[in-house]
Amino acid sequence: MQNVNPLDGVISYITAKKLFAGIQSLENYLLSYPQMPGLDKLSAIKVDYELMADYWKRGANDPEREQVYEQLLRRLYVLAMNIRAHHLYRTNSYWITTYQRPRKSRTEWGLTGIREELENYVTETAMLDFEPAHIRANKSLQLNQRHQTFMSNLFEYVLTSRQWKDSLSEQFVDILLSPTIDTVDQQLLVSAITLAALNAFDVNKVLTLIKVYKQSTDICVRQRALVGWTLTVNAEKSTLYPEIKQTIAEIGADETMCQELTELQMQLFFCKSTESDQKKIQDEIMPDIMNGGHFKMTSKGLEEMDEDALEDILHPDAAERDMEKMEQSVTRMTNMQKEGSDIYFAGFAQMKRFSFFYDLSNWFVPFFANHPAVNNIWENSKGQKFLHSIISRGAFCDSDKYSFVLSFDQVLNRLPAHILNMMEEGEAMAMPLGGIVTNEERKTPAYIRRMYLQDLYRFFRLYPARQEFRNPFDEEKIYLFFASELLCKTSLVNRMSEVVNFLVKRKYYHEAEEILCLYPKDKRDYQYCFLRGHLCQVQPEGLGGEDKFWYKAALKLKPDDKKALAGLARAHFYDNEYRQALDVYKQLLDINAESRSYMLNASICMANLRQCEDALKLLYKLNYLDEENMEVVLVLAWVLTIDGRFDEAKKYFAQLMTQEHPQADCFLYQGYCLWFSGDIGGAIQSFRRYQDLLIASDPSLEDAFYLTENDVIRKYHIGKGEIQMMLDAIKG
Repeated sequence: MQNVNPLDGVISYITAKKLFAGIQSLENYLLSYPQMPGLDKLSAIKVDYELMADYWKRGANDPEREQVYEQLLRRLYVLAMNIRAHHLYRTNSYWITTYQRPRKSRTEWGLTGIREELENYVTETAMLDFEPAHIRANKSLQLNQRHQTFMSNLFEYVLTSRQWKDSLSEQFVDILLSPTIDTVDQQLLVSAITLAALNAFDVNKVLTLIKVYKQSTDICVRQRALVGWTLTVNAEKSTLYPEIKQTIAEIGADETMCQELTELQMQLFFCKSTESDQKKIQDEIMPDIMNGGHFKMTSKGLEEMDEDALEDILHPDAAERDMEKMEQSVTRMTNMQKEGSDIYFAGFAQMKRFSFFYDLSNWFVPFFANHPAVNNIWENSKGQKFLHSIISRGAFCDSDKYSFVLSFDQVLNRLPAHILNMMEEGEAMAMPLGGIVTNEERKTPAYIRRMYLQDLYRFFRLYPARQEFRNPFDEEKIYLFFASELLCKTSLVNRMSEVVNFLVKRKYYHEAEEILCLYPKDKRDYQYCFLRGHLCQVQPEGLGGEDKFWYKAALKLKPDDKKALAGLARAHFYDNEYRQALDVYKQLLDINAESRSYMLNASICMANLRQCEDALKLLYKLNYLDEENMEVVLVLAWVLTIDGRFDEAKKYFAQLMTQEHPQADCFLYQGYCLWFSGDIGGAIQSFRRYQDLLIASDPSLEDAFYLTENDVIRKYHIGKGEIQMMLDAIKG
């Protein structure tokens, strides 16, 4: 949220437990803004503080002094947050409107009245079954329109509510757990509480979400509450409320809840990866699908459409290749979706401009066919089978389902009659990209949670006034709840390595490091040491840093562990410590003598140590086992060059040049081979090709000649003068 409030400084004092400084700061603020309420309540807090301080100065022994101090901090926090809300709702145009709209709706917002309205809706909906069909539809529409207006106002009322008291929290918990209230309404209320607690931490809103998560038997309500409390619990502000720490410790002791929290943490990173996943889909997957445009989806699957017979004669295999590429791309997208990627975001991003999304609550309302905005479209006989089928089978979040239905209504009347007939007769099969989701999968907690997270992500990325909300997916890293001090001190710490492994795999290195840094010392096992070493190694700034230290620590715990040994060998190699790296690779070969990667890496170390005879033994074996492995061929050609066997080396360089895109090193080492064997013109051409292909991490020719390969150059009696002539010739 972009708004900076002058009361943020007061709240900082409170969370730092500097009570008197907080009182003084808030008092100065209220004296500067006499129109603001709260001075009387602040005076009461100040009097109580001064009374406590006076007893303390007199040396009186008060065993409850610390408890009273904490209570005063809480009172001051609640007052400051309520004044902060008062300021926001009177100075910010968006929040002025959002605050006033439900309060001008002539609705009495007492909890008793709210509960009655929610329960009456369920009763009235059930009673519609007894109405004649021609009356039922009209009454249903009227009932749902009235209720949707009520829920929209209730959503904004909860969103703009001040700090909750314990009693209010208990009443909301009862509403959210009640079997007599519709699940759609309960889910929507959970989202309203979540948004409110995100924008302004409120212990009772957070505890409401936690209690609902722990107690609800409705899986959809429960999963929304789980997402809600993990994104709104605040470690810094929770220091004022030890009951939160105790409640989370209880959750951490439950194996099922730990599993759900672990899954949720990973799912949040799939949301974070949405844009990179969309780029992959747009650049790598969709072109193959679109190029397969002469195929159509039918009830029998992919079928080829009629094409020019001449094309079949000229290119008889083209259709088969296109079909194969298209099927591979569809499968790839399906696998991305099943793994957890949000494959539909870009496609639906432009469909959030309907007036439906002007209503804030509609971004979070679960999809139900009786929603007054889509009911007429849903019941329309034209295209109904197709619409119902694709909505029920695709992995669409609720927000996208509404978008699809609203868009379908606009497209429907423009479709040719024969297409409509195909849709109704089932010939145009409703096969969403990403594949069909089974009913069993839809009922799983992971799937329900993933769809809700996608709703949240769309809101925070696409809602026009999104800047007014604290975004859990932005730089604050609210989404990284595994790095919260509240959670890492529970048994959830046993799941940390699983999450860190996931983050490293998806290249979220800094986030992985943040979690590892919170590992308790008594939990720093082999897995911890290995991951610390791996993180030091995979991050560019970590190369040659502490990776060797951590790998060695891991090996003390598991002396023959192949992963740690391989990491240590790489660490030595990156530091140009080829002899030490070779020693480790020899250990690895003792464990697995047939590992081709160990043999190749060992031979590279030998090449750098100029141990040509030993390197060639390994390289000839590798080349025999896999003649097409160009990495082996390149190292083999270079070692032969070092050893002065130029004619043999040239044969392998010729093989390297048959590749469609030889890598830069092929030309560098070929240049050396030609230079040393007396073919100066050929060497110049090869070095020029190398220079054309240089990337930032490659050594310049000058560095190569004077540093990395200088010992080999001197071996063939080439002095500084000839080196400089070669550099000049390459430039010329």
